[in-house]
Amino acid sequence: MLRIITKNQMFFIGKISDLLEVLVDLGKQYTTVEAAIQDQLSMK
Repeated sequence: MLRIITKNQMFFIGKISDLLEVLVDLGKQYTTVEAAIQDQLSMK
């Protein structure tokens, strides 16, 4: 099981379909992967 934590949500990924759903949700918030990563790094 994989856990993905964002500023507003925590996701538990048990299947590939769960991971794809999370990526679609994140794609609505960020225009690039780099922007998503930078936002996660600035969270700390």
